[in-house]
Amino acid sequence: MIGILTDSACDLPKEILNQYNIQVIPIKIKMGTSQFSDGVNLSPDLFYRQLENPSNKPETEPPSIDDFISFYREMLKSYDEIISIHVGSAFSKTVYNANEAVHLGHKSFFAERVKDKKYDPFKIRVIDSRNASIGLGLQVLRAAQLLHRGTGFNDLCESVESVTDKVRLIFTPRDLTWLNRSGRLTGIKYVIASLVGLKPILLIQNGKSDRLDTVRGHDHAVQALVDEATKLTATANSWYLGVAWAAPVAERANNPVAKAMSSSTRSSTGYFEATIGSTIGAHCGPETVGIALLA
Repeated sequence: MIGILTDSACDLPKEILNQYNIQVIPIKIKMGTSQFSDGVNLSPDLFYRQLENPSNKPETEPPSIDDFISFYREMLKSYDEIISIHVGSAFSKTVYNANEAVHLGHKSFFAERVKDKKYDPFKIRVIDSRNASIGLGLQVLRAAQLLHRGTGFNDLCESVESVTDKVRLIFTPRDLTWLNRSGRLTGIKYVIASLVGLKPILLIQNGKSDRLDTVRGHDHAVQALVDEATKLTATANSWYLGVAWAAPVAERANNPVAKAMSSSTRSSTGYFEATIGSTIGAHCGPETVGIALLA
């Protein structure tokens, strides 16, 4: 059997994670003297409530090598092969720690399986998504759907790796303070943009981040994301499209990008709406909106 593991930077909805039995290793969130495990003892609802206090400035920390060893060991009790798809190595040490865990834990994994009378060979393949949030989510969803159709392990891994450079994550923050904290918009640019209401449209693709455009006002930024999605789906025969909003789960239906999209844009088995969780929300801030595209 084949198992799928991702991390909590993957903003797939819980319904999809549960439907395909996708396992999630949590990224750690630090706020002041408190440390949380994203998705375990820190939900998006609690996280965004915590951000209402300006003194709470979250920091993220990837799963440790030992965390990965523990997850792989537990998964190998049920699976012979694991595809482990994670937030891009350009943005986090998660992929590095996963690879180290595979290397360092191999002998103990083998010993545990022998003790459980499992003598079949096992495989763990770590894949660098070169993306984040729903950009990572699209790749995990694609892997889950291919696995559901009966795709074998090697073909499954190759199929995911073949699209890591093609996924486009486009997003815009509501509050530029968070970009300023992360160093993506600094000094005089931050001051001027804040004063005149400029909103950057940002792109993550193939492990690189860039600014696509700058528009005035949040409504124009939202429309720019809708236009990107419409342009893609107008020419593609099939596509994956994710839409996400950094807000409590109960407010997912109020996502301004999803509400502005036509029904034809949303008519795909690879379409989903998601909440931006604590890991990504710690860097982009509340009410960030984004789309991820793959055609």
